[in-house]
Amino acid sequence: MRKGTPLPSSAIWPNYDECGLNRAFTNLGNLAFAMGKYQGMTDTQASVNQILSEYTNSPWGTQSTGTQLQTRRNTIPTIAGHFYAVSAIFGETNCFAAHAKQEFAILVNGSAVVVGSNLDPCTDPSRKGYDQDPITGVYNTYVSKLQSGAIQVPVTGTLPTLGIRVRNLTATGEGNDVGFDLPQLVDVTPQLDKAFVPSTILQGQTTTLTYTVTNTSDLQAKNGWHFVDTIPAGLTPTGAIGGTCTRTASSISGRTIDVTGNIALGSASCTVTVTVTSNTPGVYNNSGCVANDGTTIPNCTNNFSTITGLYGPGTAPLTVRPVVDLTITKDDNLSAYVPGQPITYTVTVHNNGPSDAVNAIVTDPLPTALQNATWTCAVAVQGTSNLPPAGPTSCSPNGTGSISDTVRINTGGTITYTITGTVALGTSGILSNTATVKPAAQTAIPNMPGGGPIPVPGSTTLVPTSDPACPPSPGAGCSATVTTPIAPEWTISKTASVNGTPSNGQFVNPGDTITYTVTARSTRGQIDGVVLKDQLSDVLDQATFVTGSAALTIGAAAPVPVAGPVAPSTVLTTPAFTLPAGQTATLTYKVVVNSGAWSARLVNVVTGTGSVQPTRCVTSTNPVAPECTTTHWTTAKVLVEKIGESSESSWVPMAGSTWAVHSDNGGTPGAVITSPSVTPVSGQTGRFQLEGIQPGVYWLEETKAPAGFSLLAEPVQFTIAANGTVSLGGGAGGSVVTAADSDGDGIFLITVRDVPALKLPESGGPGTWLFTAAGIAVLLASAGLGIAGVRRQR
Repeated sequence: MRKGTPLPSSAIWPNYDECGLNRAFTNLGNLAFAMGKYQGMTDTQASVNQILSEYTNSPWGTQSTGTQLQTRRNTIPTIAGHFYAVSAIFGETNCFAAHAKQEFAILVNGSAVVVGSNLDPCTDPSRKGYDQDPITGVYNTYVSKLQSGAIQVPVTGTLPTLGIRVRNLTATGEGNDVGFDLPQLVDVTPQLDKAFVPSTILQGQTTTLTYTVTNTSDLQAKNGWHFVDTIPAGLTPTGAIGGTCTRTASSISGRTIDVTGNIALGSASCTVTVTVTSNTPGVYNNSGCVANDGTTIPNCTNNFSTITGLYGPGTAPLTVRPVVDLTITKDDNLSAYVPGQPITYTVTVHNNGPSDAVNAIVTDPLPTALQNATWTCAVAVQGTSNLPPAGPTSCSPNGTGSISDTVRINTGGTITYTITGTVALGTSGILSNTATVKPAAQTAIPNMPGGGPIPVPGSTTLVPTSDPACPPSPGAGCSATVTTPIAPEWTISKTASVNGTPSNGQFVNPGDTITYTVTARSTRGQIDGVVLKDQLSDVLDQATFVTGSAALTIGAAAPVPVAGPVAPSTVLTTPAFTLPAGQTATLTYKVVVNSGAWSARLVNVVTGTGSVQPTRCVTSTNPVAPECTTTHWTTAKVLVEKIGESSESSWVPMAGSTWAVHSDNGGTPGAVITSPSVTPVSGQTGRFQLEGIQPGVYWLEETKAPAGFSLLAEPVQFTIAANGTVSLGGGAGGSVVTAADSDGDGIFLITVRDVPALKLPESGGPGTWLFTAAGIAVLLASAGLGIAGVRRQR
């Protein structure tokens, strides 16, 4: 029946016959047109749409329920485990009266299995209204797609053949006016799809493997589907199975996921989820080896050993990117550099993994101040290779100048660069050097077998390298910078002044005040922990430290008192102090030469320590630089006395002499020295002293002899050594003049002997010189008379 089928001319209301020759005939044609429009036809197409119809021939009374359609051969083939249902397009008019009640049955090997009952085209949720009354707004026709429930074909045993049967269960002629189109047996097996979300992870991260069961448009319940999926080696399921599907059984064993479940009535889809991780970089495929068009993918490894009640999935790819963990350190192996001296840098690069760092770049642009630089590289730790192509940890063995090296560092591997060079003279400030390692932008990972299209053995795919703490190229990588300050430099010197006059090596006299000045000067940088020590053991044995005289002045700061040595110590020590860059610190103190310190040597030595050693005057270093020490000699004291033989035949001092000391003039007496001069020793008869005379060669002259005694026949040469020793030269006259230090006090006594013809008086007496003189006069007179007589006789 279709719209426009001709109506016989005898069909005039209310005449009836088996063909329904009345206006119902037109209604059935309109019903066919509406059902065509429901299916998406154009008006032209819908006007020729054909349907099977059932239109009651009486507006009242009852009628038996009956079969509307039933297949005879029932030879429709099936797929084990699949779900099947019956559907058809139904249209009905006069829905204000009794409605049709449709029953769908699937004939399994000829036996009817009812899969849908009391299906109502007038009220089904899929209905659409047509032929609307313009006045009442009521639709005269409703069209619906009626869908039965599903049955599942057994998985095992002989597969059945199927057919369908359609029946109307309404038993009245009032209303119940229905037609149907496209009755069919439908495979309503859900579709199984799978995907990794995300589809790219870093080594060691997790992804969610989601199985999606998508129902067919009938949205009927599909219970008892089942799949077993063994994911590729290198992937590991973790945790429990989740998702929205109702699971009647599920398990994870190793890499195998086994799920049996249901999709509920009205559900468009549901999910099964499994968390998956991997520590093996690679490109993986997990596949049911079915293309999107339903065809089988050739040369494909199927991961599903079992799949029942579901259409198999396609391929779910997963990329596991490698992760490296590169670190770099750099050391200059010293705290400060010295211009003109060598410096050695050590650069260490380590890969903590878990993947190999292949084609990483190590760079180290050296400072321009580093001259004649060379470097070597050695593998300190080999590590373990785990990425293709397999190979050892490696770097370039050596080079000159700056470093730019492509390296491979396997998991756990370490390489070490050693750079040596000389810091150029004139370099100042901080020497900064930065070494960098950058992971390669991409790393080759294997195309893993065990799922989906079978890869070419040994084939790889380039993927971005990941290093969370060291951004791969073109990123910044990770760097290590070492800054080496220039070594501070300082020096120590020492000076002295005597009674305010600069002096070093000059002679001093007992009673003189010597002022010592120790200078610490920073020639470069700040020096911490400076301590100055002045060893005064060879000073304080001949001089006395002036209490309170020691003071330390740093730069322009006020002087700070420094405690003097406390016996038995003879070391003057400053407290530790900081010597600022370019500044000077001075330590001053005084000593007074002791009154009896004749012919003594006063030597002191200053040393210092600090955060760096001074350029000179270093503690415990020999020989000591001249700038670190001062030396003074004290002048000598010489005693002179004239002795004569007493009446008792003993030698005693004689009063009455005077003396002069001459300088030496080429081995002969020179000018008289007026300072110091020979002066009498108070309270000691015949003894004179010469105090404050410097070592040298001199001549002693007796300018006046005691009355009645002879002068020293000629000046006597004597030499005073630095230690006060007196030695005699020309004019000593055998034993007439002697020099000795009989009491060992360092003061020599020059003794001049006078030997008279007569016995000398006791020491200090007037002597017998008057009697001697008279006798001589008589003797001379007698001699004179004798001579005169001789002359007269001639």
